[in-house]
Order: sequence, then C-alpha cells, then structure tokens
Amino acid sequence: MAQKENIKISKPSIPNKIWSVSGVTEHLGGVHATQQLLKDFPILPSSTVIDLGCGTGFTACLLAEKHPRRILALDLNSSSINSAKKRIQKKGLAGSIDLIHADMHQLPLQNNMADVVIAESVLVFSQLNLALAEIRRVLKNEGILADNEMILLQTPTPPLEDLLQNLLGIHTNTLKEWENRYRQAGFQVLHSSIYPLKLSDQFSSHLQVDGFANYLKAVAAGLSDRTLWRAFINRKILQAFLDFRSYIGYGLIVLKKS
Repeated sequence: MAQKENIKISKPSIPNKIWSVSGVTEHLGGVHATQQLLKDFPILPSSTVIDLGCGTGFTACLLAEKHPRRILALDLNSSSINSAKKRIQKKGLAGSIDLIHADMHQLPLQNNMADVVIAESVLVFSQLNLALAEIRRVLKNEGILADNEMILLQTPTPPLEDLLQNLLGIHTNTLKEWENRYRQAGFQVLHSSIYPLKLSDQFSSHLQVDGFANYLKAVAAGLSDRTLWRAFINRKILQAFLDFRSYIGYGLIVLKKS
C-alpha cells in the first residue's frame, strides 16, 4: 500500500509538456514491444506489479485484463494520470489498478513489496543511479525489472545528441553500457535484445492505443502549442530527426534483483 507522505516531483521537461498537451504517451516499439516484453518473463496471478511511468494506462490495463493481480501504475505527469484514470474506468478495471502520482526517484512505496517492475521508455529521462536504487529497494529478493529503453546503435551526430540531451532530456546508452549500469546497481541481466526503430510500428501502435480521432487531436494540439513547435522547428533539430532512425533503436531487457 502506498505510504501517505509528501513526494518530491521533478521539474517539467519538454517531453512532459508534450504529454500534457497531446494526452498521449509513447515508447519505442509501441504495443508490439510491450507484448514481446511481457512474454519474456513469468507473471503469476498473485504478483504485485509496478508499471513505472504508466502514461495513459495501456500496459496496466493489458496486465489487469490478462490475470487478476495487484497493479500499481505510477506517473509523474498529472495529465497522464488523468488519461489513465479514464482508460481504467472505461475498461472497468478500477478495482485492479491503483494510480499513484509520483516521482520515480522517490517512490512512495514500501521496501521489498513488488514482484515485478515494468518500465517502458522511462529510465532515459531519469537520474539513473537514483531511479535504479529506488526500483531495487521496492522489489522483493529476486524480483524482476522488465525494461524497454532507447538504445544507441552508433555514436550520435552532434545535432542528434543535442536533440536528445538538451531538448528532450534523454540520456541513453549502447546496450553494453545499459547492461553495465544495471549490474552496477545490483541487477543480474537475464536476457536482452535490440530492435530497430520502425515508424510504421509507432504509428500503428498509436492507432491501436489511442484511436485515429484521438491521435489526430493529439497531433493538432502539439502543432498548436507555440512552446513546442518553436522548440523543434529549426534546421539542426529537423536534421537530427532525419538522422534519428539510423542511430536509435530500442532494447528489451529483463533483469533480476541480485
């Protein structure tokens, strides 16, 4: 059960602004990656599962529909929490999912209380050492961390690095570097795999998760926000987007608390 205490919430970022304005969230590989990740480790009906950075609640609902279990869905962004609440209520799953507005660097949860933590394109936005320490703290002994994160396929160009780090606040690594960081934080890598980024998968995932009408509304909302389009519309940033797919993929990584 979540402890009643004041939680320190990290300051907003451009991605947080995007999620607030558009009402959608996104992780690389979309629904296909989520389904593949969930196949890579067992979840028992009695498991307590944390969906870290739950976004609009798609993965939490997918888990709750498959098996009755306790699911804690956490997110920093209040708009995402509101969207997740609507999705959960629409699907009649309010009794299976607890929504918590929280920062991943200071989880309002007890030690050793979760069997599984699922993170999808979340840790790239974190202070990684702090976030992994919190995940390890709340996991039971030999608990599972299932992670989908952005992977560098090769050294990024300076404009792409500027886009990722300075504009989007993304700090990513090669697969080998990710695995080293997990081990240093006290996790054993059970298995990992890399996938290329496919824009067709991202688009079809949005249609499946959000629906065509909601996706168009999200695009329109993003384009109408002056803060967002001013941040992105310049030659260097546009070139970085053109380079993006050659340098970026995603990794599905399953780990055990050691």
